[in-house]
Amino acid sequence: NILSNGEMDKDGAAGIIHVEDGGIYYVDGDTDDWLGDVSPEPEQVDYPVFIDPVPTPDCGTVYREAPKQSGGKLIYSPGIYNEIIYINAKDNLIFEPGLYCLKDGIYDNGNSTTFGRGVTFILLGGNIHFDGNSDITLTRPNDLKDPSDNQWGGMLVYAP
Repeated sequence: NILSNGEMDKDGAAGIIHVEDGGIYYVDGDTDDWLGDVSPEPEQVDYPVFIDPVPTPDCGTVYREAPKQSGGKLIYSPGIYNEIIYINAKDNLIFEPGLYCLKDGIYDNGNSTTFGRGVTFILLGGNIHFDGNSDITLTRPNDLKDPSDNQWGGMLVYAP
């Protein structure tokens, strides 16, 4: 599921957002300007949707820097990233499975490929932005625990 206790915006005239075996729910705003292929249809709810208390993320102590280009791929490992992750045109970015604590978010300039299976992004600051003509495939883990044994399985992006 995609769940926002606030407003969600999708800009642009094309693109695909697909939630497999789930739904898209939001509290504020509308989806009249959501162009492209969005499935299932986003559903507005009348109240903030609260799930079981979400724990305070334990990001551990492993700080990472953006990797250098290697064989046409940028491979990211789980950890804490203090700087924004920039994805430039023609980048081929791979997120290895695990927990990513992002202090400034992710910014994709478009025309790139991003892949991550079994990843959870804890958005401590900034936002996640993908521009047009990018191929983005991200899946959440089924079972992922942080150093304090908090379970993050089932969560792709969490913004405390």
